[in-house]
Amino acid sequence: MPETCEFLESSPPDMEEHNCCIHDLKGLQSLFKARACYMVHKASQVMMSDPSKVAENFNNYQQFDLREMSQAYFDTYILDTALNWISIIEDKGVVAVYEKLLLLHVQNNIVKNEIFYSPILGDEKIDKAKRSIMDLLKDLRNEVLALTKVLPFPNNSYGMLGNEDLQLYERVLQHVKSTEKVSERPNWWKLSYVNSEK
Repeated sequence: MPETCEFLESSPPDMEEHNCCIHDLKGLQSLFKARACYMVHKASQVMMSDPSKVAENFNNYQQFDLREMSQAYFDTYILDTALNWISIIEDKGVVAVYEKLLLLHVQNNIVKNEIFYSPILGDEKIDKAKRSIMDLLKDLRNEVLALTKVLPFPNNSYGMLGNEDLQLYERVLQHVKSTEKVSERPNWWKLSYVNSEK
């Protein structure tokens, strides 16, 4: 078994056993793995409902069951990879920022898949996740520029976000004002005005 599939078990997991704190990345990692395993068993059951029609079942169910299974695996892979990467960072300040960013991603995933997670975590924790997302966005506001600059692209490829002064609105307004004939009325305005009077 490849290490990225080690979460698979021979029987579907009891999802209620994975009720965890929405701020605990390790607990959420376990929850995501259980969800991926659950989705594999669910898709397998659908695919093998008629062993003589596996190819037909694959075509019929890939839009929903197989897509959900793939997405659950992808979410687990992203979380595992990010946690492994964060564990090798030595700077505690950098670790804190990336943990917040990862928690934001995970909680957003939970809220987007609320129908699946609500019976496991409960409505109260889903609501806490929604409030936590807003708090994390505020906390990460000061880190936006640094996080944007992490990617190895030249400044001009970031467009207006690449400017360190973060004066995005002013820059857009300045660009619009400097465009030739931007404040002049179009030559067809009289025609539309005359027609509206009639």
